[in-house]
Amino acid sequence: MAAILHVSTHPLIRRDLDVMRNENTLTGEFRARALAVTRLLGAEVLADAATASRRIFTPLEEMQSTILWERFNLVSVTRGGNGFLQGMMELLPDAAVGYLNIQRDHATALPAEQGGHKLPNDLGRGRVIVLDPMLATGGSAAMALDFVKAAGAKNITFMSLISAPEGVAKLAADHPDVPVFTAALDRCLDDKKYIRPGIGDFGARWHGTSY
Repeated sequence: MAAILHVSTHPLIRRDLDVMRNENTLTGEFRARALAVTRLLGAEVLADAATASRRIFTPLEEMQSTILWERFNLVSVTRGGNGFLQGMMELLPDAAVGYLNIQRDHATALPAEQGGHKLPNDLGRGRVIVLDPMLATGGSAAMALDFVKAAGAKNITFMSLISAPEGVAKLAADHPDVPVFTAALDRCLDDKKYIRPGIGDFGARWHGTSY
């Protein structure tokens, strides 16, 4: 297991994830629950965000309030990561946004770079949160972290919805400096490298398609 692994125990995440796992859940409900989980898990990811004080006036008096004092970069591993991205942009509306087009080859279960990547400038400034909802073998996640590090990122967090022990072990070996936040740590991968019990193909269920 990763030295820096955070598995959420939030009861509302458990509740919404249970609805998402159900094969009979329709696309609209799946998306709504995914956004809810993203906001809750995102709050856990951001619990240690740097802050600063500023002076404001309430209707009754002057006070010192707290604001976020950190640059954030959100990097989605498309296309599944785009479902995560929407919720995180609601939490961090001023964050810079980037995309890495890395997809699993369904025949080999290996990550395949599709090109067309677009990353924010100067990733070395502030925190980079890499978004990929399914941490299965860890191949796509490790490749994504390779990309952002090559672009200068130093303060990196990886955020997933469901993780398999095999994927967590892969990131622990390849990127032990990167904290992994996940809503659930499932049992294992099957012989087709799908997470069990899992949720199916997150990207397909989010977009309402077969793949």
